[in-house]
Amino acid sequence: AVVSTQSTGDPCQILYFGDQMYADLAEPILNQGWHTGAIIRELENEIDLLNSEKYQKNMHVLKELNYLIREVQRLLPDPTAVKYTEQWCIERKQVRTELRTLHVSPFCSTFRTHLMPTLFYRRLSRFAEIYTSNLANLVNYNPSHFRFTPVRQDLPHEM
Repeated sequence: AVVSTQSTGDPCQILYFGDQMYADLAEPILNQGWHTGAIIRELENEIDLLNSEKYQKNMHVLKELNYLIREVQRLLPDPTAVKYTEQWCIERKQVRTELRTLHVSPFCSTFRTHLMPTLFYRRLSRFAEIYTSNLANLVNYNPSHFRFTPVRQDLPHEM
């Protein structure tokens, strides 16, 4: 575990890193009021996969198919839509299978299962404001940069 403090010693200005969610991160964020970050070594493999050309191409196709299915059902609310969406659903299933086979781990992503975040990710987001595979990834940040704000994710009813 690593601690970075400002000169004031204010607990709200401490950024604490650990690699064990419950042993390292729960106490500092819940009881001490510190900002926390997690070191997740498995993240490196996942990022390599997410940046691969094959994964990005498949993900783009999957997002386009999802968009087409939603829009055709919305714009053609009659049996005509079924003809289009059935074929796209078959293609969508094939693309999702291809994406799963790209993962090295038999459990696929550490952070996501289909559309939903995993229990691990939900726990992680409760105990860590930032996560990385290695502290060296943060070397270019200013030492006074200890607050990392999350990106807002739309809920299904907000879309």
